Amino acid sequence: MVIVNGIPQPFKPGFSWRTKAELFGLPLIHIAWGLNPQRKPNIACGILAIGQFARGVVVIAQFGMGGIVIAQFGAGVLVVSQFAAAAAAIAMFGLAGTGAFMMGACLRGVGLLVLQLPQPAGPEL
Repeated sequence: MVIVNGIPQPFKPGFSWRTKAELFGLPLIHIAWGLNPQRKPNIACGILAIGQFARGVVVIAQFGMGGIVIAQFGAGVLVVSQFAAAAAAIAMFGLAGTGAFMMGACLRGVGLLVLQLPQPAGPEL
């Protein structure tokens, strides 16, 4: 039982669905949210991962990590997010190699308040 405002509530498990087809050991699509029966967060993990917590090649999540990420809090190679850490990002707040931000730090970027980080030593980019 879960207690909400002093009232016992039955445990409502989350949802998890994945395709049987796999590529490199990952399901092609994995959709997950809520809590598993052990009351831990369901984490979507797949080529296309969708959920509150997700990681994969293409990710749509609240908290996401992967190659191409659309999330509220995202980390990855190419990220569209409210808060991002990425090689390339479009974000409200971010840290990236290249990006477009409202506020952020990057090697190259545009935005309202962008801190240009020093270029690494080596050939011109």
